[in-house]
Amino acid sequence: MNRPEIPLYQTNPELFKTYLLDHHSSDEIVVVKGVTMDDHLLKSELHIKVLVGFQIEACIKFKQTTAVQVLTRLRRRIRRFMHSSRMAAAIQKIERSFSRAVPALYEQDPALFECFVLEDFLSRSTMGDNIPGITQRDRMLRIEIILFILDDEIIRLSAFVKQRSVRAVRAEHRQKVNLVLAAYSRLLPAVQGN
Repeated sequence: MNRPEIPLYQTNPELFKTYLLDHHSSDEIVVVKGVTMDDHLLKSELHIKVLVGFQIEACIKFKQTTAVQVLTRLRRRIRRFMHSSRMAAAIQKIERSFSRAVPALYEQDPALFECFVLEDFLSRSTMGDNIPGITQRDRMLRIEIILFILDDEIIRLSAFVKQRSVRAVRAEHRQKVNLVLAAYSRLLPAVQGN
């Protein structure tokens, strides 16, 4: 009988905080043993909340917009993404990584899944934790969608602040991402032919 893994945030909250608050430089990677997929998803969800707060504060300061305007723009962009061909690609990416044994909310009730994705972008919570049937695949798909939009919004804001083109800032961002990926690749075992 397979017992489900107990997340680190339940078994060892202090170690989970270490994992969550990784204060190392960008070319150092900390490996924490015992991290489950639920821990990883929770860390990503918490980081998204921080990024949304950062985006709101930055837009208020640099673009003189309101929090409501920022959240409205994010909701609009997320909805547009979810109704575009990019959504199918995001679903395929998630389905390659997770078991399809349990039906996901995005398959069973796309409208309710959209409410779940947009929950953090409402001025007042409407559903809270009351959405039934949310799977790890739903959580990961939600993270993928939101990070895609937030990444683009942060790049656009950075271009605005630096008074540079979005293309130039995106290229600079890609270089920084490649540096981080190179740091991760040093942790992976060498594969023959590489």
